[in-house]
Amino acid sequence: MGHFQQAPSAASKALFAARSLLGELEREGLREACLAPGSRSTPLALALAERRIRTHVITDERSLGFFALGLAKASEAPVLVVCTSGTAAANLLPAVVEASLAGVPLLLFAADRPPELRDCSAPQTIDQVALYGSHARWAVDVPILDVGESAERYYRSLARRALATASAEHAGPVQLNLPLREPFWDDSFSGDARLDLAARLPEQAPASPHGVLCSPSRLDDAATRALAQRLSRAERGLIVCAGQTLPAGDIAALAAALGWPILADPLSGLRYGGHDHNLVVDAYDPLLRDENFRCDNRPDAVLRFGTTPAPRSLQTFLEESRPCDHLLVAASGWPDPFHTSSTVVRSQPAPLCRDLVAALIDQRHCDTTDTRAGTTGARSQWTANWLAASRAARTTLDQALDAAALPGSEVFEGAIVRAVAGAVTSHSDRPATLFVGNSMPIRDADAFFGQSDQDLRILANRGASGIDGVISTALGVAATRARATVLVIGDLSFLHDATALAVAARYRIPLVTVVINNDGGGIFSFLPQQGLGAIFEPLFATPHGVDLAAVATALLPGAYDLASDLARLAELLRAAIGRDEPRVIEIRTDRTTNPERCRRLVALAQDAAREAATPAIVSTALAPKPRAS
Repeated sequence: MGHFQQAPSAASKALFAARSLLGELEREGLREACLAPGSRSTPLALALAERRIRTHVITDERSLGFFALGLAKASEAPVLVVCTSGTAAANLLPAVVEASLAGVPLLLFAADRPPELRDCSAPQTIDQVALYGSHARWAVDVPILDVGESAERYYRSLARRALATASAEHAGPVQLNLPLREPFWDDSFSGDARLDLAARLPEQAPASPHGVLCSPSRLDDAATRALAQRLSRAERGLIVCAGQTLPAGDIAALAAALGWPILADPLSGLRYGGHDHNLVVDAYDPLLRDENFRCDNRPDAVLRFGTTPAPRSLQTFLEESRPCDHLLVAASGWPDPFHTSSTVVRSQPAPLCRDLVAALIDQRHCDTTDTRAGTTGARSQWTANWLAASRAARTTLDQALDAAALPGSEVFEGAIVRAVAGAVTSHSDRPATLFVGNSMPIRDADAFFGQSDQDLRILANRGASGIDGVISTALGVAATRARATVLVIGDLSFLHDATALAVAARYRIPLVTVVINNDGGGIFSFLPQQGLGAIFEPLFATPHGVDLAAVATALLPGAYDLASDLARLAELLRAAIGRDEPRVIEIRTDRTTNPERCRRLVALAQDAAREAATPAIVSTALAPKPRAS
């Protein structure tokens, strides 16, 4: 990747994007491309000329599209189609329709005008965003990014995803709309590209561990064995589980077979329940807030299940680590906002885990060499360090939070979700569901929850992660009446959906709602905006001054309580769950003091972790490696 001494030109940015996209496509095995000449698509054409991809130049875009269709049919492989903006892209529509209905994989790269030239009568400009409608399996209006490592990660991830989507079980066309600014060429292009494009056959792309392993439900035996071998070679592996309920027993069994620790958030289902908890790291959030800990404990392999983790500390860790193998298991979608995954495994997690465990056992039976001994020893120390650090941090946190729960103690906001979980699981005769609101409650759950073998289901709206509709969603959960259901929610989110309490009253839905009232948006006190001075309160903290007791009583007469402290909250919760009817419990906190109390508590946990674990040694072999073009 080149380095620019001054601000890169528009041509440099465009060529950088084109080179990143096409370089990744070539590395993933793309062999054929079809190009229609045009000015706006110059950077794409120049970057294509540098690759070992056989390129066919056809001037009529309608013929171009059908020519590519025939190539893809005959080769049974994706074909790239590149054209300029305007009606050039529109002329591909008939071929796109045919490819969609026939299930033929085409990658459509259409140059476009940048946003400032759209919808203002600029020449050769039409609305190209999602131009092919439902006939495209996926369509992206690609943003114009600067040059640099994060931009390159995005473009490469975009190319892998486009290729995987076009080639998936339900194969078909994928559109990348690429807005480009003038000038389209400068001396950042080497000029040494070969011009005999159609005659130049591609060399076989080198075998690569990166890309997408596709399967409608589970990988075949050969792919599973190869994946097991990759994972077993790692000395410093991590399993990350976040964002949704996962097959806890199967993941725990895979972790045991690999000897890897599991970084599991509360929503994953791995912190609670009767499965094996021996390798579960539940205090990773306070640990990873320490930059030194993140640096000392970078993995060489990550296997990730679920969706995007909520804590910024874990997000930062995954972005910074960039392990050689970062495998994302996703039966659908592409939950990789960091653009760091090296391989996306298209499989359901439960059968994948079982198949990998079986493959690892077979591999050990067949392995007669002594090469595993060193890897196994290093892996054991690595895992022991993570577990020791987590347990020390959790013990420190639990002791401090237990003290905060004593009667008469000032309420620490981070302790509330933990206290609620403890109260609902004390009803051992009835399983419970804890629904956690977004913003601060879900983050406090991640940081201050421990783990238990008790049956507790934890849910949240982490798809769009909004604060709207949370009470209504929790009411839907509670309406099944299969479990006792308790909602923990912030005051702004409560007010956003408070009218839903009328539904609870009408149908007597037994939802217990715990409202954390800090009179505003508490999360902003943890963000840089907190230092803005006088404008912070009206623009970000947004104190509302609403009497929540009046709101709750109006909608649920006689079903409101105020908890003065955590001990009283636990009492009220136990009574409310026993009534089997809707109820609102308010507990008030001070958001001005909460951030500093949280920082002090996290610092204590980090100190305990440092004393408990020997920092893992970072060798040059485990440093992030540049990826081949």
